[in-house]
Amino acid sequence: LGWTDAGPATSVTATGLTLTLGTTYYFSVKARNGAGLDSISATNSNGQYVSGGNVTKPAAAAYPNPFKISSAAPMKFSITNTTGADVKIYTMSGRLVKELTIPAGSNIVNWDGRNNDGENTGRGIYLYTITDATGQKTTGKLAVTK
Repeated sequence: LGWTDAGPATSVTATGLTLTLGTTYYFSVKARNGAGLDSISATNSNGQYVSGGNVTKPAAAAYPNPFKISSAAPMKFSITNTTGADVKIYTMSGRLVKELTIPAGSNIVNWDGRNNDGENTGRGIYLYTITDATGQKTTGKLAVTK
């Protein structure tokens, strides 16, 4: 699908798409200011997985994405099982920002946007990995805003 101008709206719904089960689709977003100037680069989603039937869904996910630090709601990292997992969040240059643990018996952990030193992270794009107890690894990008 080509670029869609949402005008002042904050969301767009695309209809009439033919999507394939078991496929992950990625979305890109660019901002346009009041003067009609576009952002220099697009921000990309970490993918939307089309599931149904006997298709296995991804082992893990991070949401909401983008994550607004000033929001009262934390970002959540989840896995599809309850065997536990390790979550690591990195800067785009590969520096470790935060380590979290999803304990056995649970399938979710919250992140408040703080680094391992307890300081708020800056806005930007971060990488994450979620490795469950079976060794299955899911990676993705997340956007942090203020």
